[in-house]
Amino acid sequence: MANSTRVYLRETTGGHERVMIMAYLGAGDGDADEIRRIVERDGTVVEDTIASFGAAGEQWLREQDEGYQAAGFAPISP
Repeated sequence: MANSTRVYLRETTGGHERVMIMAYLGAGDGDADEIRRIVERDGTVVEDTIASFGAAGEQWLREQDEGYQAAGFAPISP
């Protein structure tokens, strides 16, 4: 079981957008993966949800990482 947090930041014309991904990866230990996504725009939380739940958390994280970077977000944590 592993926990991780990833943060992405992108500057916008009006300020910034920040995405925090908190992951609990427990599928390898017989538990489920649970990934929470929090999106802030200019300091205001606009999304706070369980973005993924099940056994494919690592794949979901890889796909999201690629997507955020392609959309202009810079990773500011591993």
